Amino acid sequence: MGDKILNNAFQMIPERLVLKLCEEHGWHLINTIVWAKSNALPRDNKRLTPSYEKVYHLVLDPQNYYFEEYKIWDKNLKLKVVNAPGGRTENGNTPSKRVMLTKGYKKFRDFLEAQKVMDVIKGPNASTRQKSLQGLKPEIDHPALMTEYLPVLPILSASKEGDTVLDPFSGSGTVGKVALLFGRKYIGYEINPEFARLSIADLNTTLLEMDGDEIAEAA
Repeated sequence: MGDKILNNAFQMIPERLVLKLCEEHGWHLINTIVWAKSNALPRDNKRLTPSYEKVYHLVLDPQNYYFEEYKIWDKNLKLKVVNAPGGRTENGNTPSKRVMLTKGYKKFRDFLEAQKVMDVIKGPNASTRQKSLQGLKPEIDHPALMTEYLPVLPILSASKEGDTVLDPFSGSGTVGKVALLFGRKYIGYEINPEFARLSIADLNTTLLEMDGDEIAEAA
C-alpha cells in the first residue's frame, strides 16, 4: 500500500493499515522487512529521495505460525542453501541439509547470495522486469511494477512447497511468477483487464519454461 501526501505531509497510510489490522482485526506484526532501493528515483518537492519501502509480515496466531529460515551454504556454480523449503538434490531426493535450487531458481542466484536472511532486502528497481514484460505486450505499460527478487524471501520463509500464495493486488503477476518458480500455487486478483491479460501471458511463459505446459487462466 502506497502512502499519500496531503497538505504537503505524508498520511502514514501503510502504518495506519497495520495498526488497524492489529487493533481491530486480530492480526499480529511479526517482521517488518525494508526494501532498500539501490537506484531510487529522486523527488523534487523539498524532501529526501525516497529509497525504501516496507513489507509487513502479519500472522493471526503469534504463538503458532509457519516460518522457515534458510541460509546460504555455498557459492559454487550451482546454488545451494540449507533448509530451503521445496529444494531437491540432483537425484531428486529431499535431503535434510544441503538443498539444490534448480532451473527456475537460478535467476534469483544473485539475490540469494547477497542476502543473509536479515530484515533488509537491497537491490534495484523493476527496470529488468519492465523490459521482459514489454517483450510480451509492448502496448501495456504498468506504472508500479514489483521487481522479481522482492517476493523471494517472504515466499520462501512463510510458505511450504505446494502452498497457495494469494496476491489481492496482482498487477503484472510478479508474485505469481515467483510463487510458481518456487513450487507454490497462485491466486491473484486484478481489476484492470489489461494487467490481468499481461500477467496471464507472463505466467504461461513461465510455466512453459518450467514444465512445457500452459495452465494459467482468467476467472
